[in-house]
Amino acid sequence: LKARKMATPNLVSRDLEDHRMIMLCMFEKVIRSENIIKSQQQGEPDLSRQEKLDILSNLLERTPGSFLMRFGKLFDEKDLRYFDKHTDFEVRYRVKELMRLLQTNVKVKQRRNRRYKAIEELTTSGEYFSEEQMRERNPLLYEHYIGQYLSEEERDKIGLCAPGELSLSAHIVNKFEEDICATKLQQQLEIEKQQSGELEDKKALKNNVLTLSCDPVQAEERLMLRKEFLRVMHLQFLNGDDAEFDYSSVDNNEEYDVNDISGRDEEDSYFDSEEPSLFDEGIHYEEEMEVSDR
Repeated sequence: LKARKMATPNLVSRDLEDHRMIMLCMFEKVIRSENIIKSQQQGEPDLSRQEKLDILSNLLERTPGSFLMRFGKLFDEKDLRYFDKHTDFEVRYRVKELMRLLQTNVKVKQRRNRRYKAIEELTTSGEYFSEEQMRERNPLLYEHYIGQYLSEEERDKIGLCAPGELSLSAHIVNKFEEDICATKLQQQLEIEKQQSGELEDKKALKNNVLTLSCDPVQAEERLMLRKEFLRVMHLQFLNGDDAEFDYSSVDNNEEYDVNDISGRDEEDSYFDSEEPSLFDEGIHYEEEMEVSDR
């Protein structure tokens, strides 16, 4: 009985210490963030670390609802457990909303990860990210990055009409798939004109006006443009913009779950980089390096 009485204070002490550690963790997140802790006049000295801690501690103690309103989005589920025993309506409401937001963010991240894994699979096996199929899905984007720099012989080889030409050439009259591709290109160009060059392609086309250049392009530059075209198509897939693709087959498929942190790091580095090296094999560079400079 004596041992049991001694254990209870130890448990209470441990709970209080855990509570304090969570509180300090929240304060650290606020201090490291760009959130304004206290409004200051121009010329006032910056708040010291201790002053920031004192202000946050006072705010949390006096008005925890306001504390959550201002800084709640910085906290995770473990931090929000600090407020488990609060009975105040505002606090409980804000904790509930923040938990709902956290769960939504998890779902969004899960969906993004699954689509990223699908990109890997579709790139290494299958034709979905082959140059031919990507050109069929988005002929205007293909023309912007690749088509306009092809020689007449290269365009004839893949059945493309001459740069800037909207009518079907004799080379593709009897090719149904190329007919569809040319039609899409014409429709996209018409939309381009109607929008006065303001076509958006998920932040990928920084210069939204399609300009057909006659300047000679080195083989190395063409290779770089092909890589960029591939990355834009990956982003289009990741954002759910491939209208004909059944995203439910990926978004609801646990087989695409990323179980290791390195996979998520690779995804972030790939889409943040200017010259992605991942998935370069997704486009077949037939005789690319043998093309003479024009």
